[in-house]
Amino acid sequence: METNNLDILSEEIVNERIQQHRLYDKTNGKEGELLQFINCYVKNADLSGLVIDGLYIVESKLENCTFKNADLRGATLVFSTFIDIDFSHVDLQKGSSLDSVFENCNFESANLCRIRFSNAKINNCSFKNANLLAADVDNCSYEKDCFKTALTENTSFYENNIIE
Repeated sequence: METNNLDILSEEIVNERIQQHRLYDKTNGKEGELLQFINCYVKNADLSGLVIDGLYIVESKLENCTFKNADLRGATLVFSTFIDIDFSHVDLQKGSSLDSVFENCNFESANLCRIRFSNAKINNCSFKNANLLAADVDNCSYEKDCFKTALTENTSFYENNIIE
């Protein structure tokens, strides 16, 4: 995904959005704004430990960011590119990723229970000790041993392109 048509968010803007989200979370939505990234480019952002139920990342590119230990239950990641992202120990259960690209991402020990990856390209990502119980992985492209060390009981793998 090119960055030409995306709004480039500076570190200052991302930090302001995080503060607005914390206020939103603290006041149960009465003040501040829910954090979302739509049609934007974000680089080097630290979103560790945030609670962002229902996060939307749509038609965006995120690079060299961390969501470590974040609660992203029910997140929607659509038509987006994620490069060098630390999703370790993240809670993404019941989330969905549609038509997105993940390159060099770390999902170590992430809770991906009941997540849906559809039409995703997953390149050089680690799912070591990740929980993919009852997840759906369909029409995706990934390396042969990509999910080898993940917990995949009752996970549906359907019509995927497995790269040797």
